[in-house]
Amino acid sequence: MYQFVFDSESANVLGGYFASSRTITLLKLMTLISALFVLDASEIFMRQHSRHLLEYPIMVALTTFFMLLLVSANHIMSTFLSLVGFSLGLYVLILYDANRRPSREAGLKYYYLSTLSSGFILYGILLIYTLTGTGNYDELFLLFNTKVHFQENLLLRTALLLILAGFFFKLSAFPGHLWAADVYEGSPAPVTAFFMLPVKIVVLGAFIRLFSVALAPLAAS
Repeated sequence: MYQFVFDSESANVLGGYFASSRTITLLKLMTLISALFVLDASEIFMRQHSRHLLEYPIMVALTTFFMLLLVSANHIMSTFLSLVGFSLGLYVLILYDANRRPSREAGLKYYYLSTLSSGFILYGILLIYTLTGTGNYDELFLLFNTKVHFQENLLLRTALLLILAGFFFKLSAFPGHLWAADVYEGSPAPVTAFFMLPVKIVVLGAFIRLFSVALAPLAAS
């Protein structure tokens, strides 16, 4: 599965914290194109909210930057920091039209639930790093693939479940989907489109990369 989803000819970047490959480049292009599409669709919305005209495209650009980092993350800590970075950007974008009560409610709901899901992921990451001593995807794959006692470790399985729960929230997948309707309804229309296009592409790509590279032997056992 590792070679099928993310080609094996990947190169490590910045000391192994990030990776580069043809598949990762394709995901980045899809993310950039969808983010540009959202910006283009935001023209009318930006004209109606010209008081903070400059902040909107800047926040979209910063959030997209963190999403590009997430796609190419090759270390569990760079994955987590990228997730937190773009989640904070989304929180600001949801509250862009803060004069509306639904927007404020959506922002608070997303902030609290996103913080909770990020806490699940962080705790799972800490368990993995404490038990293995590494966070690099390739090193984790080798450890889990060659040392059978890791596959039978209860704490590692708990870490796997915690990370799964956090990603299910980010993907609006069952059972972490209940927040989506209220947040989408209260967010500005272009921000909802941002949730539906680039965010889902990036989070799904990061999810598949994490579980088909680093945690593949642990998930399959």
